[in-house]
Amino acid sequence: MNGTLLLRITTAIILLTHSVFGIFNGGINDFGNLYLNQIGFAPFDVFLAWSIKL
Repeated sequence: MNGTLLLRITTAIILLTHSVFGIFNGGINDFGNLYLNQIGFAPFDVFLAWSIKL
């Protein structure tokens, strides 16, 4: 039980730091504009990227 809890907390910290750095360095807008726009989500690209990140 303690091993599973430690694994969950560690995973949560890793995912949280990934999200926070993406928010502050402009990576979310780049993901929306550069990737999602190219694969066909053109009108909602940045909105969808922010929805995924949050």
